[in-house]
Amino acid sequence: NGQAVDVAATDTLAQVRDKINALAAQTGVRATVVTGGASDARLSLTSTGVGAASAFTVADVSGAVAGATLGLT
Repeated sequence: NGQAVDVAATDTLAQVRDKINALAAQTGVRATVVTGGASDARLSLTSTGVGAASAFTVADVSGAVAGATLGLT
């Protein structure tokens, strides 16, 4: 029951956050950009539910943007 989020190498973290949050009602996943300084921003993903039934997985299914550009592993 996965949902795809199309992420381009040129997308900012805010744009990725907005794309994920646009699907939050279907996926149960919310995204937030957390900043630790002028050049330190990270994308935080959280479940909108609780417990094991609300777990989620991030996968790069069609390229290298998640790993190479966003640093997701």
